[in-house]
Amino acid sequence: MGSLLGKGGNTMLDPLEIKILSTLLFEETFEHILEDSGEKNKNIVSDVLRTLIVKDLVRVYEKQQERYIPVAHIEPDSFKGQYFRITSKGLKYL
Repeated sequence: MGSLLGKGGNTMLDPLEIKILSTLLFEETFEHILEDSGEKNKNIVSDVLRTLIVKDLVRVYEKQQERYIPVAHIEPDSFKGQYFRITSKGLKYL
């Protein structure tokens, strides 16, 4: 798999990272990301998502009273009850 240079930076992103970012224009669950990615291995998608979070390309949210609130922590084993959305920095790679 080759890497892609983002339009807005020097970081190289692979095709799966780009695909996941393009899925996250709105808050989405991990299950939705997994399904849209086309990747069968849940652990690979989980690892890629964690990497995108660390790179500040994706932000984590929890839903509270019909609103999405950013959170500082993630539930790395299941991502249960959490939602993910691309950041403005991440948008530069699309």
